[in-house]
Amino acid sequence: MSTEIERGRVLGVDVNEESLTAARDRCADAPGVTVARGDATALPVSDDAFDAALAKQVYQFVDNVPAALDELHRVLAPGGRALVAAGDVDARVLHTSDPDRARRVRDAYRAARRHPDLGTRLRSLLPDAGFTVEAVDPWAALHTEIDEQVERGIEVHREILERADSVDRETADAYERDLRDLDAAGEFLSCGVQLCYLVTPSA
Repeated sequence: MSTEIERGRVLGVDVNEESLTAARDRCADAPGVTVARGDATALPVSDDAFDAALAKQVYQFVDNVPAALDELHRVLAPGGRALVAAGDVDARVLHTSDPDRARRVRDAYRAARRHPDLGTRLRSLLPDAGFTVEAVDPWAALHTEIDEQVERGIEVHREILERADSVDRETADAYERDLRDLDAAGEFLSCGVQLCYLVTPSA
């Protein structure tokens, strides 16, 4: 490890206390890492505080995305870089035995998301916030079995569908049962794409 990296410091910010506790536990043996409670639209740091920043699947949970991007611009030092990653509901493929039912479930999920197409919209939102987009790269998350991450996704879908008027309980149960049957048969397949933007503050 270089001396420059050894002198570096990392700050993690989250609004959720449970996430902060998990981060503190995970980084207990890393003295250069600290965490703090804060909102993406009001970060608890001074102007130009960071040389680098990472926001992975963060802004999809923020009501005012332009305000959060303005805040990212404020805390990033001139010449600094940020990596902003977000997905798009329409950029996900799923193997299913009933494509029509899966489409109705996806539409209900899309309607419940604050920013279902954020990964795509960032192409304009980032320049509007004063960033130069240096590169955009896709990152695909491919799953061929129901692992812990997929299980969490199924749980989130179930919670959303229970509140949706467009999908009844029978349809939601059949959708989940189909995924588990495909998994049991060794035929499960899901792939979502995150769009990763490498940006710098514009001069």
